Amino acid sequence: MIARVHNQFENGRLFRRLVILLQFAMLVYVTHLSFVYATHALEHGSFNGTYVIGVITVLQAPIVALMGYSFKIYSNVRSQDVK
Repeated sequence: MIARVHNQFENGRLFRRLVILLQFAMLVYVTHLSFVYATHALEHGSFNGTYVIGVITVLQAPIVALMGYSFKIYSNVRSQDVK
């Protein structure tokens, strides 16, 4: 069992998948924080919708960009593994 996991790490497949899963978890967490912030800000009426959308964009943009770039690299390497 340990040898099989070690082999997966050596080939890079398990590590790549774990990185994608970790980034997906970060994306889910940031989305949850954005939703909580939007709900709180709009319930109290202290901020208008444009301000809330701007803050959510600032929170989401880096994580989405990182996830997109990582998935692009993952897809390219995976297509090379298949060949």
